[in-house]
Amino acid sequence: MRTNILQLNDECLETICLYLPLRDQIRFSRVCRRFRDIFKHICKCTSKVFNMNQLIGMTLWDIREFFEMAGANIEELFGAVPYNYQDRIDFISELSPRVRRVDLNCNNVESASLLRFLERFHAVTYVELHNFSLNDNSLLALRKLPNLRALILDQSFELTGKNLCKLYQLHELSLFGCENLQTSHFIDICKCLFNLRSLDIRHCKMLTSRAYSEMVRNCRQLEQLKISCEKEVNYDCVAQLHA
Repeated sequence: MRTNILQLNDECLETICLYLPLRDQIRFSRVCRRFRDIFKHICKCTSKVFNMNQLIGMTLWDIREFFEMAGANIEELFGAVPYNYQDRIDFISELSPRVRRVDLNCNNVESASLLRFLERFHAVTYVELHNFSLNDNSLLALRKLPNLRALILDQSFELTGKNLCKLYQLHELSLFGCENLQTSHFIDICKCLFNLRSLDIRHCKMLTSRAYSEMVRNCRQLEQLKISCEKEVNYDCVAQLHA
């Protein structure tokens, strides 16, 4: 005996939909209004954390339709930016107003496209970028994120730190492997980011002994510090950090 799928109750249809990959779930939602409502319900009840890797292989239409239905429920994005659509995905941030945490692999993504994408997440508090080298001018775009509290950068070789002092609201800053971070700009960072509680400056090889002494003098809220030692630098002052 054959059963028409439309005769199944919503719970059964929801279970079937959950077994499908995301691309097919979206196609499922296009069948009729009832299926679309079921998929929307799934989006509300499942995790608020979304893996961007699921967008691989999807069309731009698929991606837009997914975020139109699910974007309002998403609070965290992680994974790879779909670089083949990098200049046409601004709608993701517009359709996901509740996103507070972004952790992205930005391989092959152009700086202008990524920053245009990021600066529209007005509620975001945490930004972590991998395989992406920000320069000093690019940092200015992050000033459009008024709630940003944590910025995690990984080996941004072009960065000298020139404009980081303008992100004064930061509580957490990681500059791991930013080898061109300059002492003069780092001192400005320490003076302006007075709420800084966590700092990672491992493998920032241009920093001098003066950089560390000014850090101790100005970063009075610092609770966590990660450094790597260079032979020419005196680190004795680090022991004077306020407990």
